Order: sequence, then C-alpha cells, then structure tokens
Amino acid sequence: MCGIAGVLDADGRVDTVSLAAMGHLLEHRGPDDHGLVVDVLGAATAIAVEDGAAPIGGAHLGLAHRRLSIIDPDAGPQPMANDDGSRYITYNGELYNTAELRTWLRARGHRFRTATDTEVVLRAHEELGVRAVDALEGMFAYAVWDRRRGELVVVRDRVGVKPVYLWSSPSRLAFASEVKAFLALDGWRAAADPLHVVEYLTFQNTFGTRTLFSEVRLLEPGHFVVARIRGDRVVTSEHRYWEITADALPAPDRGRPDARDEGEEVRRTFEAVVGSQLVADV
Repeated sequence: MCGIAGVLDADGRVDTVSLAAMGHLLEHRGPDDHGLVVDVLGAATAIAVEDGAAPIGGAHLGLAHRRLSIIDPDAGPQPMANDDGSRYITYNGELYNTAELRTWLRARGHRFRTATDTEVVLRAHEELGVRAVDALEGMFAYAVWDRRRGELVVVRDRVGVKPVYLWSSPSRLAFASEVKAFLALDGWRAAADPLHVVEYLTFQNTFGTRTLFSEVRLLEPGHFVVARIRGDRVVTSEHRYWEITADALPAPDRGRPDARDEGEEVRRTFEAVVGSQLVADV
C-alpha cells in the first residue's frame, strides 16, 4: 500500500521532527521501510535524514515515505533520488507497464539501480517531465521534487484508486495519503466541515474533492498539482491530464461486430490486464 507525505513551505518551516511524525502516522500503510528527505532552497544538496539524527529545521521542502515492499523488496528505499540528486520521488502505487517503460528508457540512455517501479516513474520524469504521467499505466499517487526548477509535482492516478489529500495556506502546501498525517503539522486544526458531515451521514460518503475536514481536500483523479515558491507564498496550479471521453467508443460506421470477435477481444483484454497486475516479488 505505502504511505506518502510532504510539505513545501515558503518560510522554511519544515522540520524533521514534524516530518518524521507525519511518516509515523502512516506507519500502518508501510511497515517495511521508511525515509525522510529535506531540502533548503539554494543548498548544494538535499539531505536524507536517518533515524536518530539531530533535528534539522529551516528547510523549505520535506518528503516522507512509508514502504510496503512488493517489487525488489531489498532495494529501492524512498524518498528515492536520481543519479545527480536533482530529483526526488515519494511514491505509492503499482505500475503495470513497468517492463515496457524500462525498456524504452534504457534505449534512451537511462541506467537503473533497482528493479522497482518507483525508479521507472522517477526516470520517466527525468525524460518527459510532468507529462511522464501520460505514459503510466497503473494505480499510483506520488510526488516528485525537482530541485533545479524548484518545483513540486503531486500526482493522482486516473480513476483515484490511490488517495492524495491536500492542505494549503498562502505560504504552505502539504500532502499525504491520509488526513491524519496533518496532525503532525503546526497550523493545522482538525475542524469538521458541517456540510460534508451531513453529506456523509446521509449518503455514507462524501462527494467531489471536499472531505469531512474544513481545510482538507482530495486531489481529483486524473489530476496533478504543480507547486512553486514565489517570495513568501507557495503558488499552485492544478491540471487535468486524463478524463473519460467518447473517443474510445466504436465509430457509428463500424457496423455491428461479430459477437465471437467481441468475445475473443474481451478475453484477450481481460487476460492481459490481469496478467499485468500479477508482477510481484512477495
């Protein structure tokens, strides 16, 4: 399952104690491994924080990860850096076209250190930038920090299998796999949204992007958020990268296909889809 969390703060108020606490609150999602990375704008490198290390404050960016190891369980600690440390990723998901993308990326000159799908996503971002999401097939939620561009990208899969919750103020953006991670942050108050509490009690669910908490929203399926620090503010923009359209439907002039051909196509598609989801090392 894995758990991801992070903070981008224009005032440099990200501290490793709060960041570690966010990770601990997600421990049930990823009991196998954990990690933290913090970054200060203008610093030569980001800092990977080890357990028991002295607290580090003054960072503008922090990423946390709790890992449930499925593929290459002995490798791939997160947050994961690329070769030169210019990008970091914290990732929750399962990529079904890992093998195809890895082959394509190798042909483009990329060299892999692990067999994880996390590294495939990271290197796809090296190659394609934020539009790497268009090439991914699977269920995923992840964040990539681009140190050179000073840009944080938070992504949710096409139909929203993996959750991403967002909390923001003028100078801060925080994200997490579960709302409870925000309990570790100064400035967040767990206040109920009365309208959505009534909605939940009526329908046993909430709808749209709002949640039971007044200042927390869900990132919509098929969307990503780009966040940058501009002076004393965190500026965000949200983008839709996928939606269901009528383009996938048969054209009216195709005529009625033979039922046997349709059945065979369903069988082939079903077997391919199920087979792609059975890749695991545990």
